Amino acid sequence: MSKRRNIHADDIPAHVNPIPAATVVGNLLMTSAISGMDVETKTFSEDKDKQIGMAFRHLRRILELADFSTDDVAKLTLYFADQKDRSIANKHWLEMFPDEHSRPARQALEGTLPPGCILHIDCVAMKS
Repeated sequence: MSKRRNIHADDIPAHVNPIPAATVVGNLLMTSAISGMDVETKTFSEDKDKQIGMAFRHLRRILELADFSTDDVAKLTLYFADQKDRSIANKHWLEMFPDEHSRPARQALEGTLPPGCILHIDCVAMKS
């Protein structure tokens, strides 16, 4: 039996490439690129707040499916098509991590994303 457990679900976007939404090995969870794609329409909303909010909802769902919580998140890396969208992401970041004394590390980078996609989230989480 593999030590690795992959996370897939119909209510989170599937990747174009043959990779899972996330992988759990022991007490460690690592995600693949989480986007704000609408799983029903397979499109990205042009409303940036809505698309970024959807990406954070997908992250929450992945954590739930893996039996992790937001308290287990150690680091998020946010890849933006345009770094100016960080201010929009901050709203969702603060909703997910409201305690200023208990937030994960975070890095924001600009990257080349699929057409229409404005954000990819990568997460590292660990259960103690």
